[in-house]
Amino acid sequence: MPQLSGKTALVTDAARGVGRLIAVTLAQEGAQVLAHCAAGAADAQATVDEIRAAGGKAQPLSANLREADGVHRLARRVRSVVGARLDILVMGAGCLEAAPDETRAPADFDDSITAHVRAPWLLVQQLLPAMCKGSSVVLLLPHEVSGTAGTLTVLAAHRGALTALVRHFAAECGARGIRVNGLTPGEPAGDVARAVTFLASDAARAITGASLNPESRSASANGFPTGFPLPI
Repeated sequence: MPQLSGKTALVTDAARGVGRLIAVTLAQEGAQVLAHCAAGAADAQATVDEIRAAGGKAQPLSANLREADGVHRLARRVRSVVGARLDILVMGAGCLEAAPDETRAPADFDDSITAHVRAPWLLVQQLLPAMCKGSSVVLLLPHEVSGTAGTLTVLAAHRGALTALVRHFAAECGARGIRVNGLTPGEPAGDVARAVTFLASDAARAITGASLNPESRSASANGFPTGFPLPI
């Protein structure tokens, strides 16, 4: 039996790239998938069509998470579809290119925080009433940054804030049996999708509060850190 049979998942930024592959993989494992895209539901239709063609269940949802009420609109739509139960929430890391600070406008920082920090925080908050024991949240993290000080601060702030959200949400939600983990996408994308599927499954029921980086030197041979996680 597929390991996610009977579960419902929301995947943001599911119209393309790793988000699309995650949505398809979750559906292959039996989950009903709500495929989100920012521009319009039609942009996620190819993802939905691929899932349905393989016999899975999916439907597109749209909301611009950069807009003031975008997260609220998406949360309302999700709850109207899933009712009182959402089992899996996967939020994409977004895309922000590294660049010297002197080339960035303040709006770049504001946009990054709005889209990639405020939106995950608010969406988890809005959807918690629909999540229950065994539910799983996976936040995709931007890659760790290194290099000359002052050239990557926006990206570093983005990653640092999301990593903090993972640990604090895990602590807050642990008593309810809701797991929250972070994952840095690596290559190939198929491995990322399988890692998300694992974290969303009951096989990862003892893992929460972890920020996993398959490419980290501190990772074990299978790509997951040793000496962690937090049991619940």
